[in-house]
Amino acid sequence: MAFIVSTTQPTDVSLGDEWFNPTTNELKKLVALNGTTVAFTSIYGGTAIGGTTSPSPSPSPSPSPAPAPLVLSTVEVLMVAGGGSGAGGLGGGGGGGGVIMMPAVSINIGSPYSIVVGGGGASSPYPAIGNNGSNTTAFGAFATGGGSSGPYPSSAGRSGGSGGGGGAPDGATLPPAGANLYAMTLGTNSGTMYGFPGGVFTGGRTANHTKGSGGGGAGGAGLPTNAADTSQMSANTSGAGGPGIESSILGTPYYFAGGGGGGSHYNGYCGYGGRGGGGGGGGDLYGAVDAPGGTGGITNGGNGISTVGGGAGGQYTGGGGGGGGWDNILGGAGGSGIVVLRYPTSFNYATVPSSVEVSNIGGYQIYRFNSSANITFR
Repeated sequence: MAFIVSTTQPTDVSLGDEWFNPTTNELKKLVALNGTTVAFTSIYGGTAIGGTTSPSPSPSPSPSPAPAPLVLSTVEVLMVAGGGSGAGGLGGGGGGGGVIMMPAVSINIGSPYSIVVGGGGASSPYPAIGNNGSNTTAFGAFATGGGSSGPYPSSAGRSGGSGGGGGAPDGATLPPAGANLYAMTLGTNSGTMYGFPGGVFTGGRTANHTKGSGGGGAGGAGLPTNAADTSQMSANTSGAGGPGIESSILGTPYYFAGGGGGGSHYNGYCGYGGRGGGGGGGGDLYGAVDAPGGTGGITNGGNGISTVGGGAGGQYTGGGGGGGGWDNILGGAGGSGIVVLRYPTSFNYATVPSSVEVSNIGGYQIYRFNSSANITFR
């Protein structure tokens, strides 16, 4: 085989010879066409010398795009963060954990998702400030833990999903309540966030008696509180925690994230725990009357106990803990949160660990996360 450089077509050639034309910058090869005709064919495309056109090379096929992931867009989600703790020593009630309801989250089939369930704020001894609840996260949404409170005199409530109540005032100095919806977000999802501030003070201490205000709940603020009020307590009187928000995602209606009631002193009445797991306020040895915990949740809030402290928020409700009385060194701990998912039974069941409770109710498959875990949709 010869390699020929020439501006004109060479004549004394053999099959396989290559010809480079420096004028046109083309490289051609002498080949047999149709078994008999001999011609130079451009290696890089072009016209075959001798009147026969060489076929253009077939283009390489483009890579196929990756298939779009299958999407399930009918997943309903309830997220509840952990409730804040109440404070001991005439503290206010803890706020309920922030609540998020998303009616139709879109997820990718086959992708694992991490569900993080926030715990309740731990009880802490007087004169420490209480502890906020922990956050709950799922599918890019972020529910903030409930705010806590502080002790007498006049500690401000702390901000959270729902805000904590204020510590009992001494005189006319009225502490502010904790703010709500602090740092909460839906991410890229559509839905509604729930949380309310702690109870505001409408009057200060004028005699021996004083009390803390209640924490906010996911369904309403802590009740307005007159620290000098010694009237009979109820769920709608001074120092009571705010109510939680109702959801039937589990097939049964429950309330979630009630606020904790405030602690009380000297022949007064403590604040009720808010409906949906709020802990009741604790009395003292000077005649203050304990308050009951909030009902209507998966579990009830704990009752205040004058020899112990404020009641704990209900487990798996995100309820706030109750404030403790003057003799009580502890406020009630906040209740742990929860995440619940459901979607129609016409879709495949998801893969979850044994810690996740799975049920089939009313045409829905329901996944209840009492603690953090992963889920993979199939």
